[in-house]
Amino acid sequence: MTETMVASTASDDVIVRALARNWHTLRRSFAMVPTVRLRDDAHAFWFSTGIPSAWFNAVLFARFTPEEADTEIADISAHFRAQYVPWLWFIDPDSGPDDLGARLRAHGMERAFDCRNMAMALPDVPLTAPLPPDVSIYPVVDDATFALWRMVAMIGDERDDRASIDLQIATSLAPNRLHFVATLRGEPVARATIVPAAGVAGLYGVATLPPARGRGIGHAITCAALDAARGMGYEVAVLQSSPMGYPIYIRIGFHALPVFPTYVWRPPE
Repeated sequence: MTETMVASTASDDVIVRALARNWHTLRRSFAMVPTVRLRDDAHAFWFSTGIPSAWFNAVLFARFTPEEADTEIADISAHFRAQYVPWLWFIDPDSGPDDLGARLRAHGMERAFDCRNMAMALPDVPLTAPLPPDVSIYPVVDDATFALWRMVAMIGDERDDRASIDLQIATSLAPNRLHFVATLRGEPVARATIVPAAGVAGLYGVATLPPARGRGIGHAITCAALDAARGMGYEVAVLQSSPMGYPIYIRIGFHALPVFPTYVWRPPE
């Protein structure tokens, strides 16, 4: 079945819902790893990996009736708490009931942050960035370029631990992923991934290794990835930004979408 593209003129409400479905596509690949548990049905989408990082144990969507919500929340909470790892609950526009946040607080979760969603109309923005000296950017199309991308992922950054890096590498060969790698004087230093799904191009995993930061490499590889998505016919790119990346994406041409209120539970110390 041919995918229906989200138009660049679509409302932010339509785009943020497509972003949520695109994100599900990315995380659905976690099911490739036998130790991961994932629920994906009309009522909820969540995954638990056992990795002690909240980003790798999360509810991305849940919609229950007011009558069943507390029982469902208690069952999901019991599963995650038994893993004894921190976990997150994101409230996207299709989640419910309307008082879901208050119910999560009643079950011992606390409001942690707002997930910063962003979008860009690809036809409207020039996607050229000056390539820094001695930097080359490659799409991952064979074993050699994948080995370079994998090297950046293995080194990770200051937030990653070994288990989360291993999980990302294990799922990196899932279908419909477009990886890009940048090298500085022949050494791999940055990566980015496009996930084309739900009618939008999701931009994920943009990372530059610390010694290579401040040279414009992250900007350049982001533009290269987005230009490839535009070449595939996508009109809208979406992402979720860290506080550090937010002003960079604004400069590239992204704009803010409605946020996902996010709740967290942490094991007692």
